[in-house]
Amino acid sequence: MACTRRRWHNEHGSILVMGLLTLTILTLVGMAATTGSGIESDIAKNEKSAQQAVYAAELALVMGEKTVDGFASRANLDEGTRAGRYAQAMLAFNPTTYQIVKTTTSQPLEWKDDDSSAVNPLPVGMQQWQSKAPRYTIAEEGFKKDKYNEGHEYGETGTNLFRVTGRGIGGGNASQVLMDTIAAKRF
Repeated sequence: MACTRRRWHNEHGSILVMGLLTLTILTLVGMAATTGSGIESDIAKNEKSAQQAVYAAELALVMGEKTVDGFASRANLDEGTRAGRYAQAMLAFNPTTYQIVKTTTSQPLEWKDDDSSAVNPLPVGMQQWQSKAPRYTIAEEGFKKDKYNEGHEYGETGTNLFRVTGRGIGGGNASQVLMDTIAAKRF
């Protein structure tokens, strides 16, 4: 009996140590969970901003395509006199910097009022989160001859091709998307 009593006597405070270890482990698990949820929240915000930029760029493309559809003739491009409209070979994509560059000056497009057209007015739902209006450019891409009797350019029949480039920005300037398409129009 004396031997058993001595063993219990030597273990006084062991429950306290076990409790403190358990509390420390639970605190570390809680901190890891909190940090993980904060990171997931940041990822979700970035994903939302990127998706908003895609929507804005798509809207810019649609507006540019509608503008091309409204041309009554090739002369309606008004390159050089209207912002965001360019003659053939005036714009190029720089794959190193991922920017649209003016070939005459080798300067990147700044996507301002003097070098691109803004989507105006913005749809009501987009006004809440859009920091800058989506913008687009229209550049003549060429003329594709064919044998149909519609679409005349200097006596030849065919289709005028226009490259429409749209730029959208998400909830912040960090999310930017460039999209382009070829719009075809017979005059």
